[in-house]
Amino acid sequence: MAKRRQQTRLGRALAWVSNAIFHLLIDAARVIPYRARIPLWGWAVAHVLGWPFGLRRRAMLNLSLALPDIAPDARKRIARDALDNLGRVMMETYSKTGFLNCVASSEPEGPGWQDFQDAVAAGRPIIIFSAHFGNYNAVRSVLQQRGHEIGVLYRRFENPHFERRHRAIQASFGLFFERSRAGMAAMLRHLNTGGTIAIVGDQHVWDGEILTFFGHPAATSTTAARLAMKHDALLIPIYAIRRPDGLHFDVIFHAPIPHSDVDRMTQALNDNLETQVRQYPGQWLWTHRRWKTEKPAKKLPSLETSPSAKAR
Repeated sequence: MAKRRQQTRLGRALAWVSNAIFHLLIDAARVIPYRARIPLWGWAVAHVLGWPFGLRRRAMLNLSLALPDIAPDARKRIARDALDNLGRVMMETYSKTGFLNCVASSEPEGPGWQDFQDAVAAGRPIIIFSAHFGNYNAVRSVLQQRGHEIGVLYRRFENPHFERRHRAIQASFGLFFERSRAGMAAMLRHLNTGGTIAIVGDQHVWDGEILTFFGHPAATSTTAARLAMKHDALLIPIYAIRRPDGLHFDVIFHAPIPHSDVDRMTQALNDNLETQVRQYPGQWLWTHRRWKTEKPAKKLPSLETSPSAKAR
């Protein structure tokens, strides 16, 4: 019991120290002008901070699994770019004014933009699917600057010191719902009144369905598809692609995912994201442990041969 209490005290102390160091670095960087601050922090994560925390190694392992046919030098470059993007996203989160000024120049585009506007006009609920790609906050901000209130699902951080500040930052960006019973109930009320919610659904979830991502089994959340089916909501993938200048974004609305069944819709989201990542591999979060399962993936019928497709 004494050893357990000692470990608990040590854990609390480490949580406080790690939070203090992180925010000390963040706050020190915030005195630098925005256009220099964002690339500087990207460089710092890619070339300095990514090494001791094992982020570069994890990105390289994931790239070897997902993209085995590309050259080792190409994998190193993608890993570096992904860490640079991660650093930029971190600093953009703590630099709201500069970030929103850059996002203001982004115009929604893509085949799903008209579908989104039609759903809003009809009062139909909308579920946005996005990912840790580019900067997903740009999707939310672009729409909110055009008068669309977007609620997001929020996962609480384990470090209570980090959680307090990050939670306040999320609240400053707009409406959010914590992943709890009360939070989910509030989100459903928002959806049922014709509201729009955004779900970032590209991470491993232990209770998810074992589908495929880059040809490998991946435990995947089916929340977006289940809610779309239950509430007759438009399900639309939207991504914010970082432009070559590293500061601005193109916000692309993909075609909505047709309603069929939950697993096939979720697999369609995985496939849609995979196509996006293959096109811009340095903008996805390769540092996440996406492929943890050893279970085989489900074999889903193709859209062309399924009974529902034939009926159409």
